[in-house]
Amino acid sequence: MAEISSKFRFHVTELHVCVRLMYDSRPAYKAGESPRLRSSSVASRMSHRII
Repeated sequence: MAEISSKFRFHVTELHVCVRLMYDSRPAYKAGESPRLRSSSVASRMSHRII
C-alpha cells in the first residue's frame, strides 16, 4: 500500500510541476512569444509518463 501511495504522490507532484510551467509561461505569452508549444510538449510528456 505504501508503494502505491508514494507512486501516486510522485505523479501528483509531476502534474503540479507541469501546471506551474504552464502558469510561468503566461508572461512570455504577453511578451509576444508562443508558450503554448512548450507547455503542450511538457503536458504530453507528463501524460505519457503517467500512462
